[in-house]
This record gives sequence, C-alpha cells and structure tokens, in this order.
Amino acid sequence: MGDGRRIIGIAGALLAAILVSSRCPAGASPAPGSAAQAPQPTALAAASAAQATGSTAQATQSDAQAAEGAMQATAVRALRWAFYAPNGYRWEYSGILIIRDGQLGYSAFPRTLKKVDAVEMDPEKQRAPGDTLVALYHTHPCKPREYFPQYFSPQDLVSAFFWHVPTFILDECTGDVHEFDPTLDRARDTGVAVVIRLKNGRSRRVRLPAGRIVGNIGDRGPDLSLIESLMHRTLY
Repeated sequence: MGDGRRIIGIAGALLAAILVSSRCPAGASPAPGSAAQAPQPTALAAASAAQATGSTAQATQSDAQAAEGAMQATAVRALRWAFYAPNGYRWEYSGILIIRDGQLGYSAFPRTLKKVDAVEMDPEKQRAPGDTLVALYHTHPCKPREYFPQYFSPQDLVSAFFWHVPTFILDECTGDVHEFDPTLDRARDTGVAVVIRLKNGRSRRVRLPAGRIVGNIGDRGPDLSLIESLMHRTLY
C-alpha cells in the first residue's frame, strides 16, 4: 500500500510540473507583479525529486524482491536436503536459514526427534555466534489420514511469531514448499478450519493456514497412511 501511495505522489508531482509549465508559454513574459514564472523552478525541482524518489523506490522494491526470491530458493534447497536425511520420509526434520559472513545459508545438519508429528524448533541450538536468523523450516511427512502436511500447525505459527521470521514447511505428499511470513500473511486468509482433539480429551476448533507455495523440491514421499493400512490388512 505504501508503494502505491508513493507512486501516486510521484505522478501527482510530475503532473503539477507539467501544468505549471503550460500556464506560461515559452518566451512569454509574465505580467508585471505576476508570479507565474516563480513556481517553475520549484515545480521542476519537485519533479526531479519525485523522479529520484521513484527510482529509489523501484530500486528498493527490486532489491527486496530479489532478497525474498533468494530466501525462498534457499529454503527449497534446505528442505530438499532435509527430505533426503536418514528416514526423512517418515520423520520430521527442522532447521534454520541464516546469514553468516554476509552469505545466506541453511543448517548443514537438520534436527529430528525421530517422530512423524513433532520436531524441535530451537534456533539457538543450531546457529553459531555471529549468525543472523533469517527463517525457520521443517518437513511434514506424508501421512494425510492422520495429519495435514500441507498446512501450518498452531505450533508452527507460534514459532514464527516468537522469532519474528518467516517459516517454511515441506509437504512431502506433493513436494511443495509453503511459506508463512508473520509480517505479511494472515492465518485466516488461507487453509482450513478443523476440529482437533486435545490431550485432555476436549475438542478445539483451529485454523490451519496453507501460506503461500513458493517452490517444489522435485520429489515426494510415500503415503505413510496407505502403507500402514496395507500392513495392517496383511498382518491382521
């Protein structure tokens, strides 16, 4: 919205400069006591300043878009690396994106609790002194009958808002990488509302946002729900 107002302001300044210039034809002298020509330098200066502001705004916006694209591409690579970690198709893995010595990178050794539905999200255990935390990421194994691999859980959102950084998830059923940025996205804008059962036996209705799909790792995991169902039929 801010960029839109800036663009409108620039257009308005340029239009004002054109209108002021057109009121006094080239080579004509203003009437005695008239200030018709006086605004011209001011208008031209305003137009020049507006153009400079526009150029700066466009450059800033381009830099921001490039940085966002680089972060998303790095997240895709990081999640692909985590997916191919030992048992990555059936355990959740987590890691972080960081800036180290001016370079954007990700966790060399993503962490796991060896569980399909839980993983530790503690950046302090993964970043070295001097690292700047840029984003969080973790995988969601493909178990669609029991879980929602394509959505962010409430715990995922808590981590993002606590650390004030974007968070990425990998939906291993599709290979899609989803992003949720707490400064840009709203939970109610995407996803679904579901009823979950708490450990105390009570039910609670929660919103599970999907965020934005920003890439794909080019691979997908097996359907663990289907495998378990087939194994159950075979054994029992």
